[in-house]
Amino acid sequence: EGVGERGDGTRDRVTNGYEAKGSVTALGAAFEDLRRRYPARDLAGTVVMSDFVQNAGAPAIAAAEELGAPVFAVGLGPTAA
Repeated sequence: EGVGERGDGTRDRVTNGYEAKGSVTALGAAFEDLRRRYPARDLAGTVVMSDFVQNAGAPAIAAAEELGAPVFAVGLGPTAA
């Protein structure tokens, strides 16, 4: 079973309604944008839900380190590609 799937083939409330609509994954840009939006605030942490296939923009790891806050990753998608 994949993440968010039940044995009856339906999806649970955590994943129901979420759909990828973009053509690229730019996690680094998302971290940079978060840092720009909250430059003087201390972040307790960030939760990232993604398939983690980084294929556009700044490197995600370097941008996440610049946040200075923990990043909690939740992997989504197929178990094999």
